[in-house]
Amino acid sequence: MERAQNFKRPEVDLEKISPNVNVYRGKEYYCPWGCAGMLQGLMDPYAMDPGKDGIKKMNVIIGKPIDHVPDDLDPDITLVLGNCAEQYRGLGHFIPGCCPRPLDVSLFVRRIQGSMGILEDEMTFENMRNGLRAYNGHRLWRMRRRLAGKKLEPIENHVTLGMAVKEISAGKKLKNK
Repeated sequence: MERAQNFKRPEVDLEKISPNVNVYRGKEYYCPWGCAGMLQGLMDPYAMDPGKDGIKKMNVIIGKPIDHVPDDLDPDITLVLGNCAEQYRGLGHFIPGCCPRPLDVSLFVRRIQGSMGILEDEMTFENMRNGLRAYNGHRLWRMRRRLAGKKLEPIENHVTLGMAVKEISAGKKLKNK
């Protein structure tokens, strides 16, 4: 029985997320299904439900070479994403990798944009249980891929249980400043 289907790839256009998100991107090295796709996936929920204050101001430096990056960007709200943008690491929060670990990028985005109400002000048993269910689902997926003889690259994106617990329990610390 044939089950394969061709799916249309989602649009990855970081510039359209919000006028408050300034994107400085490379002309030659800019991976739409790597760093850019991951960031798009993290920002889409904020674009769909921007909340009462809307999407907060944020700068993103991604890819290379970049024609012009202002020197006066606020480093507290500037994300320098991926190995390709490493030369700009002094302008903001640099997250290395090709592609960087989604957890690290998520923590930065949530620090700027807020938690989307996913985690409540107080950590509850239910929040922790739901987060660990998601983590275990990911681990099962990895195990099934390994048993099927498929690759799990890039390995640098692997999230340990300790990292997952840290992320799940960090809700209160990640609320808006």
